[in-house]
Amino acid sequence: MQSPDKPNVIVFLVDDLGLMDTQVPFLTDGSGNPVRYPLNDWYRTPAMERLANQGTRFSTFYAHSVSSPTRTSIMTGQNATRHRTTNWINSESNNKTSFGPSD
Repeated sequence: MQSPDKPNVIVFLVDDLGLMDTQVPFLTDGSGNPVRYPLNDWYRTPAMERLANQGTRFSTFYAHSVSSPTRTSIMTGQNATRHRTTNWINSESNNKTSFGPSD
């Protein structure tokens, strides 16, 4: 089988997906070997497991408490701090509506 000229890249950008919320272990030990936890055996994500087995699984990353900084970094290729989107939710001002937190 001939390899493609350009690699295929699939990025899963999922809100509220924890490190152990898939069948694929993303946490590693000090040597970089995947470590399984009980939740890895609880969830069933066979399609993600097949993709992980066929490609490259990245286990070095960081996350923000809200998804806006991550989206900013992906769209710009820059650190979210450069665009001042490290914490987008401000419950004291911009989140107080009839659909948000009350006083």
